[in-house]
Amino acid sequence: MKIRNKIIALIISLIAMPTFAYSQAKNFAGPSLAGYGAFVSHTIKSDFNDGTTKFHIVDLGGNDIEYGLDLGYSVIVNNNFLIGVGVTHSLNDTDAGKFLVLDFKTKDHKSIYVQPTYVLNNNFAGFVKLGYHEVEGVGKLTSNLTVNSVTLLAGTTKEKFKGIGYGFGLKGLINENIYIQAEAQFIDYDKEGGGSDADAVSFEPDTVSGIISIGYKF
Repeated sequence: MKIRNKIIALIISLIAMPTFAYSQAKNFAGPSLAGYGAFVSHTIKSDFNDGTTKFHIVDLGGNDIEYGLDLGYSVIVNNNFLIGVGVTHSLNDTDAGKFLVLDFKTKDHKSIYVQPTYVLNNNFAGFVKLGYHEVEGVGKLTSNLTVNSVTLLAGTTKEKFKGIGYGFGLKGLINENIYIQAEAQFIDYDKEGGGSDADAVSFEPDTVSGIISIGYKF
């Protein structure tokens, strides 16, 4: 996707920029590594389309906890403003919903992001975030399921979903190096699957997350 390439180019250019010695912003500048825990709420829209017959199957919904790592780098713009960039990667699978014999999970969630940050004082900063996300979705039918006179055969299907995430949050310094961050995030993924007899079922996920991170600023 074009936005992914733009974010990657921005990450490279920002890391190459010098870090200026502004008193407030310097507290949040430079490289950082954090571990996060996120309460994730998934909504999965599933449809049937074999090229001839089309109908809605079901909207799945599921809540779970996702754990992961966040590697970032922030560059000072002025005394109150920084531009941060980074990458995240989950460390576990999450349940995304279940309906009768249909079960859906997500795994291998990763992102690259840009995080404009406004420094409120020496210890706190607020930010917004724009990210490109990828996640693997695994849908499993434990037995045959008949919907609208069409029988869906038992089995497992996997799709790679790509989407855009929007977030905002607050970062606070515990000391010179350790920080805690709270964030709300919404991810809108593209629909995958459907449209042919060989791949008739499509899935379209959305995810809302509340994220707490604890990190170390180098």
